[in-house]
Amino acid sequence: MTLNVNAMRWCWSNGIKIYPHPILSNGTVLKVMINNNGNERLGNERFTPKTIYKKINELYTELYNNHKNQ
Repeated sequence: MTLNVNAMRWCWSNGIKIYPHPILSNGTVLKVMINNNGNERLGNERFTPKTIYKKINELYTELYNNHKNQ
C-alpha cells in the first residue's frame, strides 16, 4: 500500500485527522475515528489491525480529492 502523503498533509494542515479507535480492549477490532477540528465522528465499519490503515488512506485521499474538485 502506498500512502497518499499529499492528501494526509493537506488534511492535517486543515485540522482533519483520521486514526484507529479500538472497540475491544485488546485492539483486535477497530473502527475509524475522524477528528475534524475537534469534532469527532466514529465510523460504523469494523476493521482488523491489518485492514484499518488501507481504509484510513482511502478516506484521506477521498477528502483531498473532494477538496481539489470544488
